[in-house]
Formats: sequence, C-alpha cells, structure tokens
Amino acid sequence: MSIDAGELIREVAYAGMAKRTRAERHQRLAAHLLATGGDPETVGTHLERAFRLRAELGRAHAGAEELRLGAARQLGAAGATAMDRCDPVRAADLLHRSVALFGPSSAEGLPPAQRLGEALFAVGRAEEGREVLSTVRTGAGGAGDRRTAAHARLYLAVMDPGGDFAASVPAGLLLAAGS
Repeated sequence: MSIDAGELIREVAYAGMAKRTRAERHQRLAAHLLATGGDPETVGTHLERAFRLRAELGRAHAGAEELRLGAARQLGAAGATAMDRCDPVRAADLLHRSVALFGPSSAEGLPPAQRLGEALFAVGRAEEGREVLSTVRTGAGGAGDRRTAAHARLYLAVMDPGGDFAASVPAGLLLAAGS
C-alpha cells in the first residue's frame, strides 16, 4: 500500500485548520458548486460538513438553519437520484443523512423518509424499512400529506401482502401495484 504524499499533506493541512475556517470553506465551496451546477450529493455534503462543524463550535450561527435545510434538501435530492439509478445502498446512506438533518418532526422530511424506507427494503433491511415507512405513514397523515402517506401505505402493503397494511388497501390497487 502506497501513501500519496499530496493526500497526506492535504489531510494534515485540513486537520490543522480551525473548525470555523473549515466550516466557512465548506460553505463557500457549496455555494460555488450550487451556482455552477454542482451535483446535489457534493453540494449537500459540503453544506452538511459546514453545518456540523459550526454545531461543534457550540455557538449559535445566524445561517445555521439555512445550512441544515440546504444540506437536507440537497442530500434528499441526491438520494432520490440514487434510487432512480437503482443504487439503493447509496440512496439509503444519502437519504438517512437527509432525514437526520430534517429532524423527526419535519413535514418536509417525510418524502425523503419515504424513499429511505423503500431503499432499506431494497437492500434487505426490511424491518428498518417497515419501521421508517410506518412512521412516515403516520406522520404524513397527521401533516395532511395524503400523497406521501398513501405511497408509504401502498409500499408497505406490497412488500408485506399478508400484513396489517395490505388489509387496508383495496385488492385491485395491490394487484396493479404488484405488477
């Protein structure tokens, strides 16, 4: 195994920077990438790092909420793209990060959470997927997001045709969804 000297120098230089400086650089890079058409995963990752570094500093920051929501939205978009590309492993990682940034009571975080549940099923983590989708169904119903609640309910019913959720979905709809 060889060590790339340039990579080592970058690592040491980065570790030697103050957290505030690192946060500012991540934030500036994210803004530049966003303005020049950068991909959501890269933009979201830099916004997430900026947010987390600022949180580690323990000081209230005027733009903290904007950083958090920007990172959550970008990572959610990247996760949806990964699902569309049939890469559920990558999607699960990105969507998990998005949902964590949105927080458990965020109505805006429900659609990424729905996709996270689907990604978890796709990678064989059915129990976690079922748990996430059940939470989404309940939260979306309470938030008045009938579309997301219906998607979660239908996905649960299709993935577990003998379960409680299947009984609450009309049989014709299940047949159409399963084909």
